[in-house]
Amino acid sequence: MVRTQNQPSFISLLVVEDNVARIEAIGRELERPVSGDVGRVGFRSAQAMDCEEACRELGTRKWNCLLVEQQLPDGAAEDILSFMAQRGISLPVVVLSDGDGEVSWTPGSYPGARVVSRARVLKKGELYKVILRAIDDHLKSIDAPIARVKPSRIRIAKDGDMTVISLIDTELYLPSAVRRVASSIESSLANVGVPRVVLDVSQVEGFGARFVSALSALYRNISVRGGELLLVGISPAMRVTCRVAALNSNIQVLGRTGDPADEPAMADCRAE
Repeated sequence: MVRTQNQPSFISLLVVEDNVARIEAIGRELERPVSGDVGRVGFRSAQAMDCEEACRELGTRKWNCLLVEQQLPDGAAEDILSFMAQRGISLPVVVLSDGDGEVSWTPGSYPGARVVSRARVLKKGELYKVILRAIDDHLKSIDAPIARVKPSRIRIAKDGDMTVISLIDTELYLPSAVRRVASSIESSLANVGVPRVVLDVSQVEGFGARFVSALSALYRNISVRGGELLLVGISPAMRVTCRVAALNSNIQVLGRTGDPADEPAMADCRAE
């Protein structure tokens, strides 16, 4: 398999397996040459022997992929996937199931996991390709349509006739994160007659061109409805981005909370 541009040159792989013989077989399979492979990706792997150790590793270190046995001494793969879902840990997962035919078990708490027959992939030498396919699928899901990703974390409050929307995401660079924010904001304003919006980005440490484009689109949508948009809590670095993009030529942009210039501006906005 040819390595895609987005895949890492080394995959940090957490292998959760309690059977030493199977661990050795997995290691041999991942090191085995693949016919027709160009630019083979290497693995930096570590082992966990049970659910408790796996959850500890997942909670303290970053991994590119998880390879986990379905049944473990202190639980099952489903327990680890539930832990990941609760902690918001998102990464490609390959579950090795018993049997040598098609698998029927589906991990309900983590539907993105790929479940394969252990005997089948090891016998046919397909484990390496299965892991790369899982990573490819995961990378595609990051850029999936907004309906397929979790809603963005935002807070909405009313201050008179103003709608105050506070963003909690700390970085807004990835297309999926920007889409979540834009979709959440649009939903919050759907039933507002003439939107007068204060967008608080004081928790955001950085954003890129995609978020600037989303802000411009939001401004246009609000303007055609006769509304106003005020952007508050901008950091000094983000002010530069706004100036370069000429964003502040249309949208009033204010600094971080506590900036002496902010309170009069907010008071003027309330008084209008």
